[in-house]
Amino acid sequence: MISSLTINIALKKCGAEKFFSPVLVGKVVIDSRKAEKGDLFLAFKGEKADGHSFVQKMVENGIYCVGTEDIDNEKYFKIDDVSVFLSVLAVQYRDVIKSKIIALTGSSGKTTTRNFIVQALKPSLKSIHSTSGNLNNDLGLPVTLLSKPLYADFTVLEMGMNHSGEIAELVKIAKPEMVLITNIGFAHIGNFNSRDELADAKLEIFEYSNGTLYGHLNDNYIKKWVRRHPERRFVNMDDKILNLKGDFPEYVIENANAAITVASDNGINPEKSLNNIDMSEKLPLRGETVIIGSRIFVVDCYNANPDSMKKSLTGFISKYNNGIPILGEMGELGSFSPLFHLEIMEMLNSMRILDRTLFFGDGFKKVLENVSFDGITVRVFDDLEELVSSIPTVGEFLLKGSRSNRLERMLDLVKGV
Repeated sequence: MISSLTINIALKKCGAEKFFSPVLVGKVVIDSRKAEKGDLFLAFKGEKADGHSFVQKMVENGIYCVGTEDIDNEKYFKIDDVSVFLSVLAVQYRDVIKSKIIALTGSSGKTTTRNFIVQALKPSLKSIHSTSGNLNNDLGLPVTLLSKPLYADFTVLEMGMNHSGEIAELVKIAKPEMVLITNIGFAHIGNFNSRDELADAKLEIFEYSNGTLYGHLNDNYIKKWVRRHPERRFVNMDDKILNLKGDFPEYVIENANAAITVASDNGINPEKSLNNIDMSEKLPLRGETVIIGSRIFVVDCYNANPDSMKKSLTGFISKYNNGIPILGEMGELGSFSPLFHLEIMEMLNSMRILDRTLFFGDGFKKVLENVSFDGITVRVFDDLEELVSSIPTVGEFLLKGSRSNRLERMLDLVKGV
């Protein structure tokens, strides 16, 4: 619930000439399908639909609306810019709520770590609110913050990033007491000129926050930043606190330990946090195990970048020595794409499993146009049905690739759905 006083302050800052009468508003929504009576709907103009076209129906159903068009209705409020209004409203709400906010970013493992932090904090017996799905950008984060119940003691916010300056703006909105970087790798490097630029963009979460910092000192970028800012309180997550007992991929152990570090720093017993993490459900497409007949699939294809692919491969082969990796191309690498796809192939060659690895997509195909591996036949597919028909009927398989590949479609093909 949000008071009309808070909304009116944001309306005034965004050029409104009409304001709410005293009332409590429900949730703030940007998807018309999720709006209910008493909610506040923000009419964005998207590529596929203009939110203003839903306003008439919204107000008839008792839903308040904000937009930029001239619409004459007592429940509709005109402002200059809907995106700016959303951010301003989130800042106003953040200033009146009482909650410890934990914000995290990183090149990989953000969502898993966020989920683990929620589980690790549960033994505190306090209410916890967090990002859901992929609401981690300039629209999703304010909406998540505005949906926080007044009574929530902790709020865990995931911050995604494609370009410089994005994390800075999100931090300014959330004003977190604690911030965490899972790692600084190569995700989205296609939008930057170098890894140094990408690292600076990730480090904005440290630069623009005022609270406790969590990170790995074995990361040179983080180490250099911490040395330049000795006045900041930094908690190193390098030390392994406890070991997971559940059937989790090896590479998520660092995510679990990051979560336990944060919870322990907030006075929660590490053993209790670990127990909660062990009992938590795996997130879909992030290392879950799917058994179909005599085939075991490790499904880790929600997304991929060079670092997460290396970790996934190493963990998979350490568990399934004769397993077959099925790798989809990695997206958003820009001009660095050939280099990183070649690097993955060379890694597989050094592990002596290149000959049994199956590839999907142009990223790997383009490498093979310029590079050959002596005596090794490398198979790259552009059709999933053909790929599925090529895998053995018995064995263990890793599905790893960027979201654009949607490798999980293989599971339905294997089932014959």
